[in-house]
Amino acid sequence: MCVGISTLVARNLLPARREAARMAVNHSVVVLAIGLALTLGILRPGLLADLQLLTVSGFIQIVPGLLAAIGRRRLLTAPGALAGLVTGEAVVTWLTLAEVETHHVKAGLVALAVNVLVAVAVTALFPRSAASPTMDSALGAHEDHGAHEDRGVRKGPGPKTRTRAAMTTRKASDRDDDG
Repeated sequence: MCVGISTLVARNLLPARREAARMAVNHSVVVLAIGLALTLGILRPGLLADLQLLTVSGFIQIVPGLLAAIGRRRLLTAPGALAGLVTGEAVVTWLTLAEVETHHVKAGLVALAVNVLVAVAVTALFPRSAASPTMDSALGAHEDHGAHEDRGVRKGPGPKTRTRAAMTTRKASDRDDDG
């Protein structure tokens, strides 16, 4: 994990033109990250476990927005999904770091319930406008299929048919030249 963090910092946050400078930044970040992990591990032993729980519980907060986006009809609006996600993340962070008693229910599940409730409430309070895009409009289901004629789109044989016809004509003319 320290190597990944150091590479991220050396290439993106503190980029250096020379390879030697990049390696110095990379090694410095590894030493700092290991030193910080060691210090926090000694001073607060449960912190790493809390961070792991916070990561997993926080990641699960994406699920309602993803599930609501699957299919042709959207179940949540973008503001509803975002409000639920932000609220769920805040609840997970508070429950995990403040060590609030949830009576043997994981903090991620409590926050997930809050996430869904907030997302549905915001979607009900602020419904999708008629002009907002849906999957049907993205797929072109709202267009009139006869409108293509007005746009100058030519109907008829496609390029493969014309290519085969040209190849057939060319072969016939080649045979005529040989004979």
